Amino acid sequence: MSDSPGQWPDPYQQSAPSSSQPVPPTYPAYQTPSAPYGSAPGYGTPYPVARPTNGLALASMIVSLAGIISCIGFPVGAILGHVALKQVRENNQEGETYAKVGIIVGWIGTGLGVLGCIGYFVFLFAFAAAIPTT
Repeated sequence: MSDSPGQWPDPYQQSAPSSSQPVPPTYPAYQTPSAPYGSAPGYGTPYPVARPTNGLALASMIVSLAGIISCIGFPVGAILGHVALKQVRENNQEGETYAKVGIIVGWIGTGLGVLGCIGYFVFLFAFAAAIPTT
C-alpha cells in the first residue's frame, strides 16, 4: 500500500492472504427477524393487541347503577360518563359502551328522581290544602 500525502490507508481493504496465514472462517451476516412486533416468528399474521379500557368509563357505569340505591349516584355517574366518553374517543381506548350506559342510566335516574321530588311536593301541598281549617 502506498500512502499519498494527506490520505490515510483504507482499513477495510483486505489484502490477499499469504499461504503462511490461515484463512478465517466466513459466517453469514446477522439478520434481524422479519416478524413484526406482536407476533411469533414463523406463524403468519400478528395477533391483535388489546386496547386498554378506560377506568373512568367503568366507574361511570358502576356509580350510575349504584344510584338505584342512593339517588346521588345518578347525576355523578352521568357526568363521569361524559368525561369518560371524551377520554375514550381522544385516547383510542375501550369503554365507550360503559360510558354510554353510565350516561343513559344516570340521566334517566336523575330525571325520574326530579319528577319524584316534584310529585312528592305536589302531593304534599294538595294534601295540606285539603285539610279543613276551623
